Amino acid sequence: MFSSDDKVAEATRLAEQHEFITSGLGFLIHPVIEHHINDYEAPVRIADISQGLQFPPNNDPRLPRCKLETVRMSIKDVVHPDGVQEYAGMFHVVAVRLAHLIIGNRDWNTAVDNLISLLRPGGWIQWTDWDPRTARIAGVKPGAEDKALRNLLEKYSDVLKEKQVGTTYRISSSFTEAGLVEEDSDMYPLPPDSGLTSNIAHGALRQLETVGSVGSGEIQQLIRGVDKEIEAGNSLIWYDLWCHIARKPKQSKRS
Repeated sequence: MFSSDDKVAEATRLAEQHEFITSGLGFLIHPVIEHHINDYEAPVRIADISQGLQFPPNNDPRLPRCKLETVRMSIKDVVHPDGVQEYAGMFHVVAVRLAHLIIGNRDWNTAVDNLISLLRPGGWIQWTDWDPRTARIAGVKPGAEDKALRNLLEKYSDVLKEKQVGTTYRISSSFTEAGLVEEDSDMYPLPPDSGLTSNIAHGALRQLETVGSVGSGEIQQLIRGVDKEIEAGNSLIWYDLWCHIARKPKQSKRS
């Protein structure tokens, strides 16, 4: 069990990660979607489905100029067969972030169906997530120590493979299979950064601790080694960030 301090620290880490993501993308709402919604006179309803809060206050200049109504929804609700039934067909935009590591194979189809059911005809889904299986080390200095970071990434990759999660490619293919149109997927390589490395590394450490794949003693040893290498600033983690968008047909056979 995580303490209240642990939960606060995790909320802070997620908030920082959202800022890294938004800065890397250069937008909160994909420009293609923003082009379609900016001239709406009625409020644009957005479902925010993510770990942490992906959207800042409404006065943030990075938001579209149209009036927005954002409804926060839980990923846990999305994987439940009837979890979002009351919101069916209500949203112009469904914005998903940091979700594919939580949604396992068993719940994947249910989650995709539920996400699409939230959309109004002609509505857009935007799904932004890391590709954790492409994690790699960027050596700032030749020969820099990176043993702890590599050990962490190997253990983390093993957990993802065992749980069969973390593959971003299935997002776009699921959109197509579900009958969505105007699908587009773009990769945004974020430059290596010590702050991002620390954020990603501690998220991976928390995941290892949560699933119990390594003991508490080994976790503490990993934390010390990883923090030491990050503080030296000579070895950094580099991930690919993906943003997938698609549109629900205006005349759809699906709910």
